[in-house]
Amino acid sequence: MFSSDESLHKILVVDDDISQITFLHDALKDIGQVLFAQEGLSALEIARNTQPDVILLDIEMPGLDGLQVLGKLKEHDSTRDIPVIFITSHNSVEEQLVCLKSGAVDFLSKPLHPLVVAARVQTHLALHARERDVVQVLRHAKVALDAIGDAVITTDKDGRITFLNPAAELMIGVLLNRGKRPAH
Repeated sequence: MFSSDESLHKILVVDDDISQITFLHDALKDIGQVLFAQEGLSALEIARNTQPDVILLDIEMPGLDGLQVLGKLKEHDSTRDIPVIFITSHNSVEEQLVCLKSGAVDFLSKPLHPLVVAARVQTHLALHARERDVVQVLRHAKVALDAIGDAVITTDKDGRITFLNPAAELMIGVLLNRGKRPAH
């Protein structure tokens, strides 16, 4: 771990090449706290323990490769939503598609340019922050809708019910997506 300012974003860099880690640290140190791992198992442990805001992950590493690390990150609730940007010396369309279809949010080809790396990381940090904000607003809206005494029913453009709050479920006698009648 290089930086120690906890108020900044946490960025996990995973690469078996220490010169690449140093390069990425220099490119990202003004954006956030740069954590690093040189192999997949350490990366998984650091990700679970520190909950980084973004992970830059080399594809080719000894032991677990980047795709295997990504797969394990996606298996756990605590790490599945962390944006992962792959870094590789391969830049074929096929390679990029494999990475993106596996759940990565972006793909950076070597040789890396520090300003491009920083810009991409900042973009994904901003997108992830907006996504968290939207999820929080939706949670608050659901709590509010569930708490009001009036029935609230929403439908899609074809008239299919997409949401019933508890008052609406009681009123019409159906629990949405559960097919049971509410207890009276």
